[in-house]
Amino acid sequence: MGTDSDDSDGEYDVEAWEMLNKDLKEVQRMLDKNRLLIQQVNENHESKIHDNLVTNVALIQEINGNISKIRTVYSSISVNLCHFVRRPSVKNENVT
Repeated sequence: MGTDSDDSDGEYDVEAWEMLNKDLKEVQRMLDKNRLLIQQVNENHESKIHDNLVTNVALIQEINGNISKIRTVYSSISVNLCHFVRRPSVKNENVT
């Protein structure tokens, strides 16, 4: 391979890692949001106040929606990692 190819592979590696980092941060953000929503659901449930219990329905739907989004992001990460692993190897000579 020529030098230009090695440079583009290096850029691709950076792009892949940045995408992975972005996706994992998005998953963490949604997990943190779900943690807060679950705490609110528990507080509402313990209060046994009718309006709070009714509110729980919407909160649980939001939690389920977030779980679906998390599953989609993880699926995307899996596909991207498969492409990353299957592509031609970059020479490890420049790795420190």
